[in-house]
Amino acid sequence: MPSVTAGKKTIIHIIPSLRQGGAEKILSTVVSRTADAYAHRIITLLDDAPFFDIGAADLLTVGMDRSRLDIKAIGRLVQAVGQVRPDLVHAWMYHANFLSTFLLARAAPILWSIHNTNLSKTHTRLRTRCINTASAGLSYFVPSRIVYCSKSAKNAHEAIGYAPGKSRVIENGVTVSDLFPDGALRQATRRQLGLADTDFVVCSLARFDAQKDHATLLDTIVRSRAIVPHLRILLVGTGCEPQNRLLTDALRRSGLTECALLLGERRDINGILNASDLLVVSSAFGEALPLAILEAAAVGLPVVSTAIGDIEDLNLADAIVPAQDPAQLANAITAFATKPYSAEASAAKRRLVESCFSTERMLSSYDQTYRELLASTASPMPSYG
Repeated sequence: MPSVTAGKKTIIHIIPSLRQGGAEKILSTVVSRTADAYAHRIITLLDDAPFFDIGAADLLTVGMDRSRLDIKAIGRLVQAVGQVRPDLVHAWMYHANFLSTFLLARAAPILWSIHNTNLSKTHTRLRTRCINTASAGLSYFVPSRIVYCSKSAKNAHEAIGYAPGKSRVIENGVTVSDLFPDGALRQATRRQLGLADTDFVVCSLARFDAQKDHATLLDTIVRSRAIVPHLRILLVGTGCEPQNRLLTDALRRSGLTECALLLGERRDINGILNASDLLVVSSAFGEALPLAILEAAAVGLPVVSTAIGDIEDLNLADAIVPAQDPAQLANAITAFATKPYSAEASAAKRRLVESCFSTERMLSSYDQTYRELLASTASPMPSYG
């Protein structure tokens, strides 16, 4: 990594990868928007190309093997951090949090970030669940602070043994100036995607993963189209591409091939949301505070979601149903397809995002946390709770 920028405290961020995802988006926002105050360095565990803009932050990967405990990659991580000698280490998500244990001898405060609630015993790898369990014990002496993106994430992890006295909730935020209702953009994006003016367009911003529960989503769309035959579905996110045979076969079996658009990873989220009439979140577990809901609310879209994470407390979802219940999810969707969404409700959502879930508010909280840790002693804070 290049030499440290003179006059700035150096923060090393460690994250599994920088592919499209909520935590990855937050990291990119933090490093690009606070570059004037800090010298940011990013280390990814996996050798994936970054999806998000990281500004001037230096990037290094240790090329960890996904299939096993890669001791050599851990050695490369320790060596890379030792060469920079950072003032603060910010680890993002379970694997990076756990591996920060090997950096304790570097005498820099360690910050952990957690961006989900529970892990599924059925759909989450045993290794990840074991790392989470081990990290609960390690949380008492490895990190100086633990940042959660929602209250539900904090409560879920403290319930399984994470150190309660080190917790800080910093809710996710979005940049409202990048997300806004635009009639002309709506028409242009619809034409680009081949959508008719009469189509009722449901959007899902979710990678293809068991957590996002596309099986329930497809069942929901089948039921919804029985009532609203002009309904279309946009599937946006990693893995939602025509090359994904699991997904395309499921669409074919459900009779949804013609009504679904597989858009994969997209950067024009404002355009996609403007082209849509409703956002659906079908997740079965693990969600804390989905960025997709904040993004859709900033554009003024109605939101239908399963009851997960902090969603019920956000006041941004218009209908909340139990997870893995396609009948209720379909009923909620068709209710919005058969009556117009009021301009007053749309404007109220945008105002709520501006006041409570802005990027500026989020960055201020991260900056305050960084300053507190940088002002503290180099050794970890004492255990609490």
